[in-house]
Amino acid sequence: MKPVLGLFGGGRRLGAVVAVGAVVALVVGSCRRSPPARPAPAAVTVAPPVVVPMTVTAPCAAPAAEPAPPAPPVLAPPDVPTFDPAQPTSPAAAAQVDEAMQALAYDPSSDDTLERLVAAVTAAPGAARARYGLACALNRRRAEVAASAQLEQLFVEGCPACADARANLATDLGCSWTDDQRRLAAVPSPQRRAVRLLADAIIGHDASLAAAHFRRPVAYRSACSVCDDPAGDVARTIPGGRLLAGLVGRQKHADDGGEGWVNVGTRMWCDGTCCTIDVGYLSHSASFVTSVCFAPGTTDVVSFTEIDGG
Repeated sequence: MKPVLGLFGGGRRLGAVVAVGAVVALVVGSCRRSPPARPAPAAVTVAPPVVVPMTVTAPCAAPAAEPAPPAPPVLAPPDVPTFDPAQPTSPAAAAQVDEAMQALAYDPSSDDTLERLVAAVTAAPGAARARYGLACALNRRRAEVAASAQLEQLFVEGCPACADARANLATDLGCSWTDDQRRLAAVPSPQRRAVRLLADAIIGHDASLAAAHFRRPVAYRSACSVCDDPAGDVARTIPGGRLLAGLVGRQKHADDGGEGWVNVGTRMWCDGTCCTIDVGYLSHSASFVTSVCFAPGTTDVVSFTEIDGG
């Protein structure tokens, strides 16, 4: 039987191994320990957010309307004689009326035109044409009450010139008549209606509208506005139908982009035989009808005059 001591001797070696294992375990254990706790960071004070109010831009507003132009001063009624068709008009006064009416055709709203017409009415208190012209000039200056007062004086029984002047109220585009003023218009004479049909035929390119008034030979004259010598005028007799067709054809050619525009004004003066048409500024490549005359007691055109604008 082996002594037990040998067993105990081996025990020493086992003890040494155990001691070494303990040391290794101690070392390994120390490696598995948690790292030392870090110091807590200092508290940071965070300021509350600054709220900046938003600037809200209003939608673009429409630009302010421009102030209306100042109204023209109200004209006092002109100090002129009352209309009296019984008073004759002298040749000098008639010439003054012609000049004033020409100024009205050129520049209806000017002070000079108004002054000329006041002078003409004063010189010819019985001239219905001058009275109408004065009313027109006043109306162009927005003196409607004063203008209507002049028109109302043209209501005279047995005064054909008064009725003829008031007939212009229905067609005259140069006076800015109001609806109430146009209601004062007189019934146009047959000759005046014939001239308006001529204008409609030319504008509408339809000769048939006025054919009934161009059945006779017509003494035609075209005045040259740029000629120093009257020999530059054209004067001849033309069959009425041919003249009318030529006028309509010229206007159609102009409306198609060519030249030859024919103007029949909207203010005229008819005495039962002839209608004289007011003409303002002339235009190049255009002609302006100045008078249309009829056989006595009819509406058959026998004379026709125009002026060439050059």
